[in-house]
Amino acid sequence: MSEPTQPPARRAGPPPIVEVFGWCLCLVVPFGVFFALRNAGMGSNSAVFLAIISLPLVMWPFSLLPDFVPGLLAVVMILLVGAAPPDIVLSGFSSYGYLLIIAILGLGALIRTSGLVNRCAALMINRLPGNVLAYSGTLFFGGLLLTPFLPSPAGRLAVVAPLVAQLEERIGPQIGTKGRTLIFMGGLDGVTLLTAAFLTAAPVNLIVYSMLPQQERVAFQFVDWVTAASVAVGVMIAGYIVIALLTSFDATRIKKSDTKGLGRATKALSRKEFESLADGKPPAQQNAKTAEPPEKLSQREWGAIGGIVLLGVGVLTTPIHLIPAPVLAFLILSLLFCVQIMNKTDFVAEIDWSFIFLLGALVGFTNTAAHLGLTDLLVTEISWLGDILRQDFATFILILAGVIVTARIIIPQTAVTLVLVTALLPLAEASGVSAWVVGFSILMLNDALIFDFQSPMHVAYRHATGIGKDPGRTISLTRLTIQRIAIVGLRIGAILASIPFWKSLGIL
Repeated sequence: MSEPTQPPARRAGPPPIVEVFGWCLCLVVPFGVFFALRNAGMGSNSAVFLAIISLPLVMWPFSLLPDFVPGLLAVVMILLVGAAPPDIVLSGFSSYGYLLIIAILGLGALIRTSGLVNRCAALMINRLPGNVLAYSGTLFFGGLLLTPFLPSPAGRLAVVAPLVAQLEERIGPQIGTKGRTLIFMGGLDGVTLLTAAFLTAAPVNLIVYSMLPQQERVAFQFVDWVTAASVAVGVMIAGYIVIALLTSFDATRIKKSDTKGLGRATKALSRKEFESLADGKPPAQQNAKTAEPPEKLSQREWGAIGGIVLLGVGVLTTPIHLIPAPVLAFLILSLLFCVQIMNKTDFVAEIDWSFIFLLGALVGFTNTAAHLGLTDLLVTEISWLGDILRQDFATFILILAGVIVTARIIIPQTAVTLVLVTALLPLAEASGVSAWVVGFSILMLNDALIFDFQSPMHVAYRHATGIGKDPGRTISLTRLTIQRIAIVGLRIGAILASIPFWKSLGIL
C-alpha cells in the first residue's frame, strides 16, 4: 500500500471569508466590550482599556495582520485616550526583559552567521559510523546542543535544513521511506523538541520571562530555568528516543565515501530565505554551496565563542559582580560591536524586530492591567480555575493540554501563547502558584503539533530539505503523524513527571 502523499503548503493568511469575518468582529467587539462593561458598572478607564485590548485578541487568532501590528496599535490607542499613565503603558519597552531579548537575539545572529555552527555540524557528521541511525541521532543531539545558543527555532532549522538536504541527496537513493523519515525527524525534532527548556531558545520564552513577577525573574534566569526544567528534559529525551526507534528504526549501512566532506561547504539559509519558504517562495540560492571554509577558525567564529564563554562565566559569577544578566548580555553585545566582530548588516537582517516590538507591547498591557486593578478582578472572576490550579495541578495540566491542542488546530501558535500567558500568569501569581511553572507548561504544550499547517516553520523545513518532493523519495506521513501524536502525550507526561521535583524544590 502506497504512503499518503505530502499535503500542500498552507496559503499565507486566512481564507478570504474568514478574513472578512475577522475584520467584522474587529469593528463590533471593541464597542460591544466597552458598552457591556460600562453597563456592568466598570470604571471608564478600565472599560476603555479592555475594549482596546479586545482588538488584538480578535486579530491574533484570525491572523489579520502581522502579530506585532495589533499590539502596537493598541499601545497607541491607550496612549491617545489616556486610559493609563504613559510610563505604565510603555514600561515594556524599558524593562530588563526588553534589553535581554535584544542582546540574546544579537548574539544568536552572530553565532549563526559566523559559520561556527556549520563547522561543528560537519565535524560531527563526518566522524560518525556510516548508518542511517547514527546520522539521525547526530542531527537530533546536535540540534539539542544548538537549542540554548540560537534563540530562534526558525533560525536553528535554517541551519539544519541544508545539512539534511545535502545528506538526503547523498544517501537518499540507498535508503527506504523509513530511513528518510528517521533523518527528517532527527533534523526537525532536534532543534524544536526542547525549546521550552531553555530561556534563550525562543523569543516567546523571553516574553514569558518578562511577564513573570519580579521575584521569579530573579529566581529563573539562565541556569535556574534549565535546572527547574531538568526532569522534563530527561523524560522528553528518553521518551523521544523510544518513540523514534519504535516508529522509524533503520540502521541501513552507508558507505563512508558517500558522505565524505558532507556539510563542510553548505550555506545556512538566512532568516528571510527560510521565512520565504513557509510562503511557498523558494529563495534564489536554496541549498547553495559556498567555497570551502578555511581550516582555522575565523575572527567572527572566535568572537562567537568568546561571546558564549563570557556570557556563561558572567551569569555563573553573578553573585560576585552583581551585574544583572540582561545588562551583562547587552554589555557583551556592545563589546562585540566595538571590536567589529558583530556588524550592522547581520544585526538588522537576522533579528526578528517585529517580535521585539510585540514583547514591549505585551509587557505594557500586563502592567497596565495591574495598574487599573484588572488583574485582581480577573482572579476573582475565574477563581474556580485558581482553585484547581492550587489544589490539583495535574488536573489543571490536563485541562490546559486539551485547550491548547484544540486551539492549535485553528489558531496560530504565537496567538495561543500570548492569550494564555496574559490570562494565566496573573492568575497563578494570585493563587499562590509559581507563574514560571504555569508559563513553562504553556510553552511545553504549545510546542506540540500534529500537522505541518499548524506551524509555518515546519512547512519551511519541509521545503528547505527537499525531502518528499520526488515521488520516489518520500517520507512516511503515517509514521510522522503517529510520532507527533505520541510526542503530544510525551509532553503532558513530562510535565506531570516534574510535579514531585518542583514540590521538592518548593516551586509548586
